[in-house]
Amino acid sequence: MFTHRSITYGFNPPSSLTNNLPHSNLSPPNILEVNSRSNQVVNHCSNTYYHQPILNPHQHFLHRNSSNCPLNLTQSKRTKWLKTGRKAQENQQLLNTYEHFSWPIDNYGEPIHIHRLTSSLLLQGLTYKLSNVHLFSIDTESDRPTRKNPNSIPALIQIQAIIDKQQSTVLLLEVQHLPPRSSYLFQSIRTLCRQIFSSMNTFIAWGDIQHELRAFEQFDLFDPNQLIHTIDFQRQFTDYWNITHPHTSECLHQHQQSDVEHESDDVLICLINNTDLDADAQQSNEQIENFDDCICPDTIRPYKTQNDVWSLQKAIQFIFHQALDKSMTMNLWSCGIDLYLRTWRTSQDQEARHALLMYAMNDVFATTTLYNYVQDHPSSIQQRTLSIQLNTIQPASTPTLPTIFLFSDSHGKYFPPNSHSTKYCYTTKSISGLQWYNSNHPNLAVHSLINSTSIRSLLVSCYGVVFLVGTNSVRTTPATNIIDQITTIIDFLRQQHSHLTRKNRIIIISSFPCFKPSTLFPTIHLLMANVDQYNVMLLDLSISKGFTFLTIPISIDHLHSDQMHIEIQHIPYIYNYIQHSLDLLLSNSNTSRSLVARHRRNHQRHEKLRLRQASQTVIRPISPRWKLHDLKAYLKFRNIRCYRLPEIRKHRLRLQFTHSTDRDHAEQTLHLDEFSDQNYHTWISMQQ
Repeated sequence: MFTHRSITYGFNPPSSLTNNLPHSNLSPPNILEVNSRSNQVVNHCSNTYYHQPILNPHQHFLHRNSSNCPLNLTQSKRTKWLKTGRKAQENQQLLNTYEHFSWPIDNYGEPIHIHRLTSSLLLQGLTYKLSNVHLFSIDTESDRPTRKNPNSIPALIQIQAIIDKQQSTVLLLEVQHLPPRSSYLFQSIRTLCRQIFSSMNTFIAWGDIQHELRAFEQFDLFDPNQLIHTIDFQRQFTDYWNITHPHTSECLHQHQQSDVEHESDDVLICLINNTDLDADAQQSNEQIENFDDCICPDTIRPYKTQNDVWSLQKAIQFIFHQALDKSMTMNLWSCGIDLYLRTWRTSQDQEARHALLMYAMNDVFATTTLYNYVQDHPSSIQQRTLSIQLNTIQPASTPTLPTIFLFSDSHGKYFPPNSHSTKYCYTTKSISGLQWYNSNHPNLAVHSLINSTSIRSLLVSCYGVVFLVGTNSVRTTPATNIIDQITTIIDFLRQQHSHLTRKNRIIIISSFPCFKPSTLFPTIHLLMANVDQYNVMLLDLSISKGFTFLTIPISIDHLHSDQMHIEIQHIPYIYNYIQHSLDLLLSNSNTSRSLVARHRRNHQRHEKLRLRQASQTVIRPISPRWKLHDLKAYLKFRNIRCYRLPEIRKHRLRLQFTHSTDRDHAEQTLHLDEFSDQNYHTWISMQQ
């Protein structure tokens, strides 16, 4: 329903960065509007001084070289000084050479900041939404060490809740800006975190996740003992690369020669059975494992020593030929990245926070993107002796059930993305700002999205589709125009997806009450008149087009203070009502007869229909001059509605009818010489 405005998630980039963002008349409720105390905290924080992050921390490193190195540095400091400059230069060279890696905001939406200004209702909605998500990608950021603080200060936990390859929710937990531990808000944050960091879930990280999170245990947000199913994808990617890129024959030959040269002359040689040694496995390991004397090209083995593991930047470069910018790594991450914390002073401070946000998002998405890539290319792993366990550890799988696809605006923003009842599985795709039709922003229009790859794949595999769409449209478009748009969409769906032709396979939910006027409907009276007209016309359209119209009992008491959105605490009620209604509706539409019984019943019905049609046949002689397209046009002109295309055998035309009234009309209208040569010429001359 509502657009991707940063105000929802607490991310508001500088105005210079937002000129191209799509805007809708509908936006999610501001998280600061949930209670008045939040605004007081904002005003208070704006008077507090905070150290600011550096916008371009690598800039002054780019010109470092041995010729301008300070002479007063010790050898170790000189080495470190030059190494820092070399890393910055290599990062800049990579950015100048390759396309930049970036997180796909259009598919995944903006991150959700969690800190002392986050609404407890928002946390309640997230807890409900993520209750059925069991795969998470984790990353952390800490402040760079300084003379005043020689130890890194833990600042940020990036949590990507992976719903599937097209859907995820990213949470940015700013631990240096949490509310007091005694507050209800802190308890809500801890409840959400403990649901996420559960023994039932699996966690992916680029490195050892226990080590990543150790510095964050002090905040008492999760129990580290619950982190049972973890994937150190940095090491697994190293193994994956080595398996798919074995050493060259020249490199193996040199390595074997080197091993022989290092053998001692004092060797005891024993006769043993060949079965005691697995020569193939040994050779296979030699092809895969790193060794110090490796001479393979860097394009095959960029890392050569035994304990080397890949950097995330190098992995993105080699797999996707993209550059992952690492210039913001060492920075002041505890500054308060969310602009709603009001810890910034100038527009440059805002831009620096935006750069930190982009870095944090790219880092967590880079790991997930590589993980998905390896899962999509497993054949090379299966053909080797090494086995890498990449399958996600999930709870016991649910039985295979028909899937109902719920396509929603932001009314479904906090619905569980995947859930199931005893009869159906439910998959929810929610897009803020979604309308039936939007010529300016096709990414917010059902009309265009149903032909996109991600939505089309859901439509192909689903048993039925439910549309919770309407509020954005009724505030910006007259009801009569919306009905025309829906008619086009229904026709297109059934043309492309034949399994959606049955009545209960397409379900449209009525528009909820809305009391927030718009430009087109400047008063509540005009707006509600359009909403009511839309719902009445949608009901009539459901009868004529043969789809299901579903009404949900929503009152003004369920609405947020903006009189447009649903209060978060009512989301479980709405979702459960929809699920229960669909279970009853779809179950009643399915017959309980066995397949054999249905075939027998259908055969009997078809036989009765055939006999009835045989008795309701009109036969007329016909000249060979009459072609089928001329005949069809002539019958339409004479208002003859037959059951099927006319049959012509031995110069006799047979017209079959389903109803006796249609047969009697044809019998009275068509003379015995109706289809003679003379009448044919008369008809053709009329057409000309």
